[in-house]
Amino acid sequence: MKIFYYILSIKLKCIAILPFGVIYILSDIMAFLLMHIFRYRRKVVKMNLQNAFPEKDKKEIYKITKDFYINFADLFFETIKASHISIETLFKRLKIENIEIMKKHLSSGRSLIVCLSHRGNWEWLGLVFANAFKYNGYAIYQPLKNNFFDDYMKAIRGRFRKECLVPAKQTARIILKHKNEPSYY
Repeated sequence: MKIFYYILSIKLKCIAILPFGVIYILSDIMAFLLMHIFRYRRKVVKMNLQNAFPEKDKKEIYKITKDFYINFADLFFETIKASHISIETLFKRLKIENIEIMKKHLSSGRSLIVCLSHRGNWEWLGLVFANAFKYNGYAIYQPLKNNFFDDYMKAIRGRFRKECLVPAKQTARIILKHKNEPSYY
């Protein structure tokens, strides 16, 4: 099994160094395969969209389904790319609006809890936050069951970070421990 993970880590590194144009071509291929060939969770996606948007017709649901698979594949490859991307490239590709509001709160000694929707690449945002603020940050994460992938994701998330990674079950404990320090979570 160690050989498998060794080979996989080499493949992931090879993908990470590819230029963005190639990354997004691979992403489009993966989206097509997941949606049309493997039909990965297709019934669940369709049912959830029909329940969420009962007013939409089949054509509109199909378009949203297709967009979901494209976004899913983009996030997959962008996460791999995060293991190699420079902070300068991240700042060019990711715009945080109203960041001055967050900086103002932190500089006044107050902490922040940042809540995000299921849109965009959280891994990239975490890497940008680590360089945008001079304050401690704590990224809350759900540990993965597979040790290889858990270590891989922690390595990506910790590339530029001053803050530490906090398993979700320890969140309250960490917030209380650092309650007198301006931090972001």
